Amino acid sequence: MLWTIRPATPADTDALARIYLGSRQQTFIWQDPADFQLSDFATHTAGERIWLAQDAQGHIGGFVSIWEPDHFIHMLYVQSAFHGQGIGTALLTRLPQWARRSWQLKCLVRNERARRFYAAHGFVVTGQGQSAEGEFVLMTRHAPTDSGR
Repeated sequence: MLWTIRPATPADTDALARIYLGSRQQTFIWQDPADFQLSDFATHTAGERIWLAQDAQGHIGGFVSIWEPDHFIHMLYVQSAFHGQGIGTALLTRLPQWARRSWQLKCLVRNERARRFYAAHGFVVTGQGQSAEGEFVLMTRHAPTDSGR
């Protein structure tokens, strides 16, 4: 399937919030699903740039949000029905200066699928910590010209 990656617009907010809510409820099974609210999306992405993957029929398969000042990938979510179709890779590789800039993210230790995905895209564990959602690892993808900084 062909996915178009484009910046999110305010008209996309409801669909993105539903993807965010549904993905968290399905993935973070160690948490009470009632802890997640549809309104979390707007709160959690305030000030971030968001891109989405959309098919020819207008269905949104997933999104990525970044905090640009720190080259930090805050969220990458793909609807479970579209896992394995290259959406996550397409979203990552469309980030500004993907090939020339180092990127970081936090990934919950319990989210093994995501950790494997990021490792396959060149991210390595560079730290760890604790959040309200549980233990996480800090992962960094060093740009080829970075010399591992």
